[in-house]
Amino acid sequence: HYQVKAKDGGLMKGIEINGQIIRFRNQLIEEDNQMSNKGIAEFLKGKKVDTKEIYGRIKNKLKQYIDFQKEDEYDLLISWIFHTYLINEFGSTAYIKLGGNQDVGKSTVMKVCSKMCFKGKFSIIPTSAVLYRSLNNSQNTFFVDEFENQNDENKETIIGVLNAGYTKEGCVIERTDTSKKGNFGILKFRAFSPKMFAGIKDIDIRTLKSRCLEINMLRTTRTNLKNIDLIEEKEAEEFRGLRDDIFIFCLKNYEVIIENFSKINGDMSSRKGQILKPLLAISMVFNKDSSIRDYYNQTIKEELHEDTLHDWNYGILGILYDFVKNNKPELTIQEITEAFQLTLPEYLRIKVNPNRVGIMLKRLGVNINKRRTGKDTLYSFTKEQ
Repeated sequence: HYQVKAKDGGLMKGIEINGQIIRFRNQLIEEDNQMSNKGIAEFLKGKKVDTKEIYGRIKNKLKQYIDFQKEDEYDLLISWIFHTYLINEFGSTAYIKLGGNQDVGKSTVMKVCSKMCFKGKFSIIPTSAVLYRSLNNSQNTFFVDEFENQNDENKETIIGVLNAGYTKEGCVIERTDTSKKGNFGILKFRAFSPKMFAGIKDIDIRTLKSRCLEINMLRTTRTNLKNIDLIEEKEAEEFRGLRDDIFIFCLKNYEVIIENFSKINGDMSSRKGQILKPLLAISMVFNKDSSIRDYYNQTIKEELHEDTLHDWNYGILGILYDFVKNNKPELTIQEITEAFQLTLPEYLRIKVNPNRVGIMLKRLGVNINKRRTGKDTLYSFTKEQ
């Protein structure tokens, strides 16, 4: 899947290395973030990439631009970067969803990663045609920013690609197209590739949640972070060198990684565990697997907590119990509603209002004492009630 450019910038039909002609079967597409001719030559000459050294270089590069709250998140991201080169061996890929408010560095994370991942392609507003053809022809690692600013057609396209493109199987999207002669036909595009995105709220990714690894970001207090939009040629060359060495490392070590993958036992049998297995297999090469397991265990806890909160009956009873435990003698239905809303994901909060909470309380049969005070009704109850 790697591709090379001619020295004059044109597309090549083949390449000559040490007198041997290697011809490409398909028409190539010019790529920016690909393995360089220098990297290919170094690989063929037997270059070795030190395990500890390459990991440290990547982590150092990430920390120059990115400020995560947890050290484990750097380890997770490094394993994800390596996995973008090996998804065809694993047969599946994990998506990364970046969360957080504006100006916390989500775009920076994607731009930095796009320079180290397998044929990374950062795009703010990709057209449907570009997205389909880029994934089909090049299997780019795709980075989509500002999803909420996309038009409806692009949103539908991106969601469709995300739904279809996380496994080798079932990753084909069919689209109608018109030929130059005006004839209609059906084109098939493969959407299987790694992807990272930001700006997609929970309401948009409910069907994708089990396929995503989430990293929530906060605004940094560091003042020495570099600006990825202002890199000079020396820095760009360092990124090119990193890409080449990551590629060489994967070509030299993929058999060990796949063996690790086959030996991972059933303690990660959930769907989230399945998409983390490739990253765990990679992290084992660097002795960083504890970070991936910690992330997995924390994610499972959060998902169980969220599932419990989605049981609204349990949730509303928990709110009432907390009021009693905190010696709150009387409260309004609005106070109960607002407290309950805070326990729910953002996309569910708009569905909760005082009238609905009142109906829930009535259905639960909770015996609540009422007392009118002007326009409000105060509710009181005991722990036994």
